[in-house]
Amino acid sequence: MGEFGDKKLDDQLVLDTNTELGYIGQAYNGMLGEVKHLMENVQHKERELKESELQVMLYQIRPHFLYNTLDTIYMLARIQKEETIMKMIQALSKFLRINLSNGNSYIQVDKEIEHVKAYMDIQKIRNTDLFDYQIEIQDSIREVEILKMTLQPVVENCIKYGFRDIYSDGMIWIRVYQENKCLCFSVENNGTPIEEEALKHLNNMGKMPLEEITAFVKKKEGGFGISNVVKRLRTYYGEQVSICYIRKEEGTECVIKIEEDGLSHCCS
Repeated sequence: MGEFGDKKLDDQLVLDTNTELGYIGQAYNGMLGEVKHLMENVQHKERELKESELQVMLYQIRPHFLYNTLDTIYMLARIQKEETIMKMIQALSKFLRINLSNGNSYIQVDKEIEHVKAYMDIQKIRNTDLFDYQIEIQDSIREVEILKMTLQPVVENCIKYGFRDIYSDGMIWIRVYQENKCLCFSVENNGTPIEEEALKHLNNMGKMPLEEITAFVKKKEGGFGISNVVKRLRTYYGEQVSICYIRKEEGTECVIKIEEDGLSHCCS
């Protein structure tokens, strides 16, 4: 009983003395069962609540991006560039189709890449000559399932902050590969390097309790933000995910690593 802890709820006492000590043992075993049942209920309700919060976040982001894109399509229609409009509509249709994914939280890596490509194609039309992109993906991991909308907010940060001081020649490199039993995503840009304070905060966020991240997210106004990305990944993958930002002489790199065990556990 002195070694009682939340990880030993199945370690029941074996006492058959027909004495007061035996009655204490039976009561103790009953308490263990009740505590385990209550903890399972609490964990289930917390999971449901987090799922609900994440769905709300996804619905909040869609109108913001959709309205901006539709405004751009409207302006393009006025100047009658039909070929450009077709590209814009195709990219938007693909983006929304994958974004919705019939309500599924997980999609294949291939679809996640298709999703972020559609987003970048739209942004390239909205921001003429601002940037280009290159994508490398290891063939053996194309069908692995991951949490959707993992890359798009990171790329959005590249464009919004990395390219804020340039008007052309921006570049985004996306690499998806397997390393040391981890699925790895690298998003790098050649724009303005991330500020030291932001770098420190983002890298510390990967170790913060979820409650602290949630409090920080609520203080932010508008946008989806990297804070929400960290929160979503940590909620779904727990300690089996890491997010690291790297400041470079020219640009910034974000590396997300998900352990194989975490992938199989969440997608099962």
